Amino acid sequence: MKDKGYLLEVFSSYQGEGIYAGVRQIFIRLGGCNIRCNYCDTPESWVFQKTYRVENPPESQLFETFSNPVGTADIISVVKEYVEGANRAKYHSISITGGEPLVQAAFLQTLLPQLREFGLPIYLETNGTMASKLRQVIDLVDIVALDIKLPSCPGVEMSWEDTAECISIASSKDVFVKIVVTQDSREEEIERAGGIVKGIDVAIPVVLQPATPVNSDVVPPDGERISLFSDIIRKKGLNVHIMSQIHKLVGWH
Repeated sequence: MKDKGYLLEVFSSYQGEGIYAGVRQIFIRLGGCNIRCNYCDTPESWVFQKTYRVENPPESQLFETFSNPVGTADIISVVKEYVEGANRAKYHSISITGGEPLVQAAFLQTLLPQLREFGLPIYLETNGTMASKLRQVIDLVDIVALDIKLPSCPGVEMSWEDTAECISIASSKDVFVKIVVTQDSREEEIERAGGIVKGIDVAIPVVLQPATPVNSDVVPPDGERISLFSDIIRKKGLNVHIMSQIHKLVGWH
């Protein structure tokens, strides 16, 4: 569908991951995902839900519930209320997240041009596994937070070639790469991921994110392990950061 899509929620909060951590954003979380990472903190976003919720007023953590699918006009109306008057200045960007937003690429092709009318950068979060879909929307976004999903993670289905193509497509924008790592992540995967980024653009920042233990199957890397992973990336001449999910630490939504 081009004119209607499936949301999970719309809310105002601070970005909790990656190099833009701490900036205030309007979050539009879409439903649907093509993979099932075992460390996912929003598994309810894996499938299309019958309803979605909207924080009203923004920053209140009070939500109203509505029925899916939703039209673009309804989403634009919510965002307009968020950015009216003096409120606009507080927002850094509009985050399109999920789930995997590119599952609904056709809907994004309709929605994103309308969101850009607010004059805020569009920040796309994607799992780096849907290159053909990313190509459809890349001209409509400004910032790309692109994951390299490691194949050793339970629930991940990925192609290194597809991920490399995604990074290449996103390299025309303000992009950073994020790699969620656990104690069981493999050194050869980190090596290959770093090599892909280096081969595309050595200036692309790489964020190593220790997995948040959302369930008993997820074990974050210890200090020795995360240092090893960081050294592998750094030796390729890349700018590497080690950053946990800040929103989990401070209680942001």
